[in-house]
Amino acid sequence: MDDVFDKKTYYNSGKIKSRLLKQLEKYEKMLEKSEIKMAELQMQLMDPSLATDYTKLMEFQNQLDAEEHQQQTLLERMMETETELEEHSVKNP
Repeated sequence: MDDVFDKKTYYNSGKIKSRLLKQLEKYEKMLEKSEIKMAELQMQLMDPSLATDYTKLMEFQNQLDAEEHQQQTLLERMMETETELEEHSVKNP
């Protein structure tokens, strides 16, 4: 017996597409901020005074490593969202 309410047929594809696009835009903005922060950290690492301050040098390097990890995570999420958006567009032209 068929269910009268099939969740797969009763959703608003426009809302889903809008949500995915907003999510993708959010990730792009976060990535842009992360790239700026990473550039600033790289500039700070070039400061000659850090050559003798190992503790400070490692602190900046750890922050840089964390920012690289953040960027990788964001890129993965963006790719997943883009794939989901493509799949949604194919199913709902």
